[in-house]
Amino acid sequence: MKLFKIVVLSLALAPLVAVPRTSQAIRQSAQASLLTKEDVLSYLSTRLGDRPFQNPNQEAIKKELVELVKRRGVDFHYQPLSEFSKQLSKVGTSSEMKFALADNYGPPTKQVFLMDTWSMDVIGGRVGVVINNRAFQQGESAAKGGELTIRLNGTYVWQLYQNDPPEKQVKGAWRKATPKEMQYQGGEGIVLTVAKGGWDWIVFQDRTVPSGEKIRVAELTSRKLREFGSRVGRR
Repeated sequence: MKLFKIVVLSLALAPLVAVPRTSQAIRQSAQASLLTKEDVLSYLSTRLGDRPFQNPNQEAIKKELVELVKRRGVDFHYQPLSEFSKQLSKVGTSSEMKFALADNYGPPTKQVFLMDTWSMDVIGGRVGVVINNRAFQQGESAAKGGELTIRLNGTYVWQLYQNDPPEKQVKGAWRKATPKEMQYQGGEGIVLTVAKGGWDWIVFQDRTVPSGEKIRVAELTSRKLREFGSRVGRR
């Protein structure tokens, strides 16, 4: 009996040894911090009360939720006409909230995610066409672009179109995007300074797709000129 007590005591006093976390454990921890649909609905119903549309603080509460979504991300893809969307409208929603829910699937992006070579697709805008004297809006189209390389040393090289020689490529520096420039998406993005067309372009992870291995690139001011990128070799 005395020997048993000694063994137990020695174990209790033994120093704790840190066990390295596996990459799977880290991913599970990150996944656990994501907001669920239930979290979102509970947040709104708790703070807005039984009469959400009469709550004088409803706009501030919705903005708080938008910031929370940007900080933590969500574990679901937001669908405008889903059952969740209908439940959301009953407790009070906003355009900003819908944009944030759609743009923040998964954990917030780290800047290092963007450091790679990306194969770009150029997105064409909607155009008006006339068929049998009737006007229609033709949908967006995509065309194959060149490659965008973003480096950790703060520089980038943008081959604007396929097979462009080095002398036609745009080279420059990038800076960190501000939260205001990131609009409804949390995490980190960058801005390519004096890039395509002589304009600044923002680059951020496309968190609307299941794979997560995509980026969006847009002219910073208007956001009307847009391109999408896939990691080279992972299209």
